[in-house]
Amino acid sequence: MPQTNPLVASGARVASFTGAVTRRRTRATVTAGADSVTLSAHGTKVLAMLLNASEEDVREVEEFLEEHLPGRSGSAVMVSPEEAAAVLGVSRPTVVRWAAEGLLEDHRVGSHHRFLRSDVVALRERRRVAAQVARDEAAARRAGVAADLDVPPTREELKAAGLTARGGDTTALNAVMERQRRADARAAAQAAAAPVATS
Repeated sequence: MPQTNPLVASGARVASFTGAVTRRRTRATVTAGADSVTLSAHGTKVLAMLLNASEEDVREVEEFLEEHLPGRSGSAVMVSPEEAAAVLGVSRPTVVRWAAEGLLEDHRVGSHHRFLRSDVVALRERRRVAAQVARDEAAARRAGVAADLDVPPTREELKAAGLTARGGDTTALNAVMERQRRADARAAAQAAAAPVATS
């Protein structure tokens, strides 16, 4: 299943553009409002690469640019609840609720809510990890891989699953807690089977 590219509008087709770039090295023109910029051959090639990039690759480029643009520090950039919602892929009310629950530190600017972009990106990454853990757990259960399910979850997995559950999705938390229960049961069974030392 192909990942979505956040730079490309839903339903847009970029194959002919990227094909033309690779075959003829044509130059692209980018227009925004009344301004227009013709890219160099190298700029056009980079644009074609970005249009074909995965969501994760686009996110990495975005984070790199935020940190390295002149006069801007990625960690000091403040975003509105709407911008935070776009980065996290959730609704604005969800962002406000998470801030009230302490998942995001709310910085008041006058009467407006603002969040550090670095905090928003960190939360997005924790949620991505938790979702991946849940997918891995589900895949392991479907494949009948029981040995891995007996390994207790790591502290990071527990934390990520808890954060996801606070957002309303308990899938990862249920999977991680099931692993913890199985690991506890296995440890108890081993302790019961161990010979008792006498002095």
